[in-house]
Amino acid sequence: MFKNQKIAKTIEEIESNFNSNNLEGLKKINKFSSNKSIKLSANVMKIFRSISPKITKLTKGILGVAIKVSTFNVQLLHFSKELENLSTELEKNSENLFDSIEETNNSMSEISTVMYKSANEISNVSQMANSIFDDIDKNDGILNEISSINSDLSNNAKSIEEDTTNLNKIINEMRTIVSGIESVASNTNLLALNASIEAARAGEHGKGFAIVAEEVRKLSETTTEQLNTMKKFMETIETASLKSLDSVSFTLKNIDSINEKSSNLKTSFSKSKNDITYVINGVQEIATKSEEIAASSEEISAVMDLINKNAENTVEASKKIRDKSILAKNIGNDIGEIELEISDLAKLSGEITKEEYLKVSKEDFLTNLDKAIVAHTNWVDNLLSMSNEMKLKPIQINGHRCGFGHFYNIVKPTHPQIKEIWDKIDSIHLDLHNIGALVEDNIKNNQASQAQENSKKAKGKSIQIITMLNSMKNIAINLGETETIF
Repeated sequence: MFKNQKIAKTIEEIESNFNSNNLEGLKKINKFSSNKSIKLSANVMKIFRSISPKITKLTKGILGVAIKVSTFNVQLLHFSKELENLSTELEKNSENLFDSIEETNNSMSEISTVMYKSANEISNVSQMANSIFDDIDKNDGILNEISSINSDLSNNAKSIEEDTTNLNKIINEMRTIVSGIESVASNTNLLALNASIEAARAGEHGKGFAIVAEEVRKLSETTTEQLNTMKKFMETIETASLKSLDSVSFTLKNIDSINEKSSNLKTSFSKSKNDITYVINGVQEIATKSEEIAASSEEISAVMDLINKNAENTVEASKKIRDKSILAKNIGNDIGEIELEISDLAKLSGEITKEEYLKVSKEDFLTNLDKAIVAHTNWVDNLLSMSNEMKLKPIQINGHRCGFGHFYNIVKPTHPQIKEIWDKIDSIHLDLHNIGALVEDNIKNNQASQAQENSKKAKGKSIQIITMLNSMKNIAINLGETETIF
């Protein structure tokens, strides 16, 4: 009877030390008790109390690792996909650059050849221009000679015009003299006729006078005939001189016209010489620049060859990057498998936390709710930013794998008010992350309006979840001394 009472008292002592977490007391009972069952119980209680903080820490650690692995995996898969897309685009652009460089290189080679050929042709043009300049210079000298000859010819023509005018004056004077002689001849003829009539009346005595009268009459007729001939000759000379005068006047006009045109031509030649001088200088400069361009083209071709080689290296590097991105994606998938395993371990640790002395504390519960509130606020902000920018970002679209999702699957509150909210929040939380997946699809398909609309829906769901989380916080904070969450 006494022995049983002693055992009962020792058991009570073990329970008291266990509840007060007195490891030294449990160790002392284990050391000095002679009862094997008591020793075993004390030792088990001591070991349990020793490892329970470590188990709790391990549970928290598994939860933290699961969340970090999940976050890292989302980012890894996102960036590996981006890297794969970028490497594919880089490879494509590099190949296009390679083709463009090759075409450019060929074009530069053709340009170099053409420019050298053009330089030679331009040099020929320059020589031809110099030859034209010399010809124009010679023609300018010839025009000067023509101008001098025209000047002499004009002076001679003016002299001829003056002489012809003077000749017409002389002819007019001769016509006056001839008219006078003609009048004398007519009177002489009349006088001879009267003398013949008087000689006939005188008879034999007038015969000698008649002969003289007859001779005078013949002389008068001969003189009249000669005068008529002279008149005709003078008329011919007058007609010819008038024609000559007209011809000389026409010649003078033509000479003046030739002089004017020669002067214009000389001015034109002078301008042409200046223009050709400008052209020669320009052509020579073009020839120089053409040679410089040709030389630069060769330098560019050399640089393009180097760029071409770099482009080939870039293509190869982009292929390697793509291979590495695919490897990173595969690693992400492997990490996803590891995450599932860690998640299972977290669930198992959640089962452990159901035990009385291993339950999640109120402080840890409140801390995780605060983290969930911040995380979902940031998550929705990221989603809104994605829909506004129409650009994908790494976000978790699996509600079971976010921080709150892992925590939700580990712990199971038993407090009636908290449990009621806890049971309802799960479906809303999963809907929120499913909407995130819809927004990602909208962005991939370039559906801006649908992405904006779904982001607003997610915002509404997030507000609802945060309200529920705050409600559970308030209930937990205001729990009585005898009330527990789990």
